[in-house]
Amino acid sequence: MRATTISWILEQLSPSRCIACDEAVRRDTAFCGLCVATVERSTHPHSPFLYGGAIARALTRLKYEVRRDLGPVLGQLLVLGLGEALDEPFDLVAPVPLHRDKLSERGYNQCVWLSRTVAEASNAEHSALLLRRTRNTEAQAQLGLREREFNVNGAFAVRARGGVEGRSVMIVDDVRTTGATLRACEAALYDGGATRVRMLSLCMTPR
Repeated sequence: MRATTISWILEQLSPSRCIACDEAVRRDTAFCGLCVATVERSTHPHSPFLYGGAIARALTRLKYEVRRDLGPVLGQLLVLGLGEALDEPFDLVAPVPLHRDKLSERGYNQCVWLSRTVAEASNAEHSALLLRRTRNTEAQAQLGLREREFNVNGAFAVRARGGVEGRSVMIVDDVRTTGATLRACEAALYDGGATRVRMLSLCMTPR
């Protein structure tokens, strides 16, 4: 990743309060001292953090407490965590979509902030509506490993085949557990004509 891109991200990463607990922080960090101690790195090259501690609290606030202001900061953390994984060029970046019913209920898709920031950092086109969710699936967190695969199998489709055919795509999720959701999105993108797909997420659940 270019030094100018890193500098831009660091300039933007300047909340005045910890994104996990609202404790006052200096302008160049996302977490207070107590919260940052709970952030764990993952060994997965495309999911830089482990789900838990301050990362989990910040995501919960973004998704369920209408803290939209946390979205861009978490997106910047994802970019910083991915580092050189973003050096390889891709044509498009897209979020894992929500079903229209859930989107209407929540009012926004939290993954859009993550994917938009990845697109900006990698000089790729951002397509928030590249994929659609064809059915309102059960929450993956409540299901076992086999049930997760069945739950999302065939649950995604490319909105317009011409938008992805012959192009490379990075698909972005917030949390990776078994990877079933990302794989279902990957299958839909290849069915739509994508030439290469990379699956990214902010964090993954510990195993």
